[in-house]
Amino acid sequence: MNIDKKLNPICLTVKLSIGHLMGSKKFSETRKFYCATKEAAEKELTAIQSIGFVISNSIVDKSIKVEKEKTEAAKVSKLIREDLKSNFPTIKFNVHSSTFSMGNLINIYWTDGPTSKTIEYLLAKYLMGYFDEMTDSYVHSNFRSDIPQVKYLTFKRSMSDLVTRQLMKSIKTENNNIEVNFETMSQLIRTKFSETNFNPEINKKIVLDIDDYFEKL
Repeated sequence: MNIDKKLNPICLTVKLSIGHLMGSKKFSETRKFYCATKEAAEKELTAIQSIGFVISNSIVDKSIKVEKEKTEAAKVSKLIREDLKSNFPTIKFNVHSSTFSMGNLINIYWTDGPTSKTIEYLLAKYLMGYFDEMTDSYVHSNFRSDIPQVKYLTFKRSMSDLVTRQLMKSIKTENNNIEVNFETMSQLIRTKFSETNFNPEINKKIVLDIDDYFEKL
């Protein structure tokens, strides 16, 4: 039967012992009842208790939405998305956050656009420090109390086919069209790509210097 939860927002959840006083898993059953008011739910619970053994129960008002407090990683993710959209409006970024027992992490993915160093430069304020392998401990070298921060940021930049072709053409021109093998060309393309910022609004390719990059946007 379909129940209108707007008219019946109070959810009564009852775990019953079926045929066994100990209420073992094999003989227990959970049921849900929707009532219009809390008083009606309490009356329903009293009636159920009079005819059976109730292991546990809860009465929840489904009309009240409780917002969960955002984690630090989620707060940083929101700020990072805003910064990236403001500085690189034509580039699509994917920002994913995760929290674990000893800290938190944000992964950032995008295609072409700014270099990883440029993004790292822009978002450095959100990183509270670094992991020191020599001491096997985390060093809080960049802690700030005025903004949320995370322990780790990772950057994954991909290269489109269009930019790959552009770089290949540029490399051939710079080397007077001298033929090189596939492995060498691939390495040259990857190296040049890692050092070059691309922006669709400025003929794809723009200057390497970070300060000049921001001035031209």
